[in-house]
Amino acid sequence: MTALRGSSNRVTNNRRRSRAGRWALVVVTASTVGLVASPSWASSRVEAHVVNAPCSLTQIKLIVSTDQPQYGPGAIVKMTASMRNTSPRSCTIAMGPSSPTFTVLNSHGVVVWSRCGVNSGLAACPQFLALRTLAPGVVVRVGATWDQRSGTPLRRVAPGTYRARARFARGTLSASTPFGIVTSSAPRTILASQTESGDHFVLRRGDHLIVRLASSSLYTWSAPTSSNDAVLRRSTATSGASASATFIAFATGQVEVRAVDNPTCYPQCLPPSRLFVITVRVTA
Repeated sequence: MTALRGSSNRVTNNRRRSRAGRWALVVVTASTVGLVASPSWASSRVEAHVVNAPCSLTQIKLIVSTDQPQYGPGAIVKMTASMRNTSPRSCTIAMGPSSPTFTVLNSHGVVVWSRCGVNSGLAACPQFLALRTLAPGVVVRVGATWDQRSGTPLRRVAPGTYRARARFARGTLSASTPFGIVTSSAPRTILASQTESGDHFVLRRGDHLIVRLASSSLYTWSAPTSSNDAVLRRSTATSGASASATFIAFATGQVEVRAVDNPTCYPQCLPPSRLFVITVRVTA
């Protein structure tokens, strides 16, 4: 009987040790999985940080441009900053109402206007910025306008050479381009053909409009005319298989320029006549 109890006790102890061993194995296995998973999680976090890192000067190409090389007195100066991510990776750049900051400098390098100004005067820019991610090859454009006024009280600046500049609030990324303000706007010459029939043109006083119409030998154009010579006055004109006319913008207003292309057998034959018409608005 004693022998049987001893044998029973050994069996019980072996079962306890066996269960304890299984629990220990489970604990070690779970602990091992946790250790293996941690490096993978940390690696993904580091990689995400690298992809969304701030854009460096070598990653971004910044170009500043104006819509015209020179402006007449009081003409609105339109400026555009174009940013392109030239790298193969995405990066972030701080943008907002004050980033990029647009400024205009005179020929001495003095700032005469800033988009961050109060009532068009000069003031510190508020730093309300947000990070924007630029994918590889993406171009982002922002713009600003200036009415050629500076100082307190606001007065129109003198003619001369100026420079439009865009600069980001964070980092040293900046670019600029020159433009001129002249004493008077040089007259422009605008060309129009029959393919632009139905279009709208805007001219300034003193500008020239040249209309050139071409056709086949089966049709004949009438000479182009203006609906109001006081606004847009015709100086020369021709008619025929091809026709042309030159107009000068004299006063503010809106007119139509028309011409009719009739078949040479008109009115006996069936082909319909064709109408050329454009709308012209003359500004000061």
